[in-house]
Amino acid sequence: MGQSFDKDNIRLGPVVSYIDPLITFLSDHAWLAYVTLFLAALLEAVPVFGSFIPGSTVILALSALVPGGELKLQWVLLAAIAGALLGDGSVYLVGHRSQHEILSSWPLANYPGVIAQSEAFFRRWGTWAVFFARFVPPIRAFAPITAGALGMPASRSRDRADYRAHCMDDRSAPRRQLY
Repeated sequence: MGQSFDKDNIRLGPVVSYIDPLITFLSDHAWLAYVTLFLAALLEAVPVFGSFIPGSTVILALSALVPGGELKLQWVLLAAIAGALLGDGSVYLVGHRSQHEILSSWPLANYPGVIAQSEAFFRRWGTWAVFFARFVPPIRAFAPITAGALGMPASRSRDRADYRAHCMDDRSAPRRQLY
């Protein structure tokens, strides 16, 4: 009970040790904070690479600068939403255009377990998988491309704004309807 809390002696995880100086820097350079928010949300959707991007952590950490006035809530939301829409939408479009072939090409072919997990996830949950995948770290980066490759039409997605904003549903393209 008599122990005191010494924040300087706490071991921080590897991600936090990089994020703390970044947050400190970005609190002094607001425009870069908004660019970082946009890129974190955008890059989180890129298959394989997105599995290693701590996008949610960066977004949450930078959001903590809103109450102090360093960042404005509307611009934080705009940057994060725009990055997510563009990232998810463009990756969905790549999967949609190439159908199932994209899942067996490099670098995705190097991760058959994650692809299989993603496919099973989509088959089990259908259109809800788009929403649920945002909370499952390795699947999160594969969700948009898997949705496109498996033929999930953008118009049937529960997360409609996510895909319709930047994707055209090409009805002339051949596809298998799973949903």
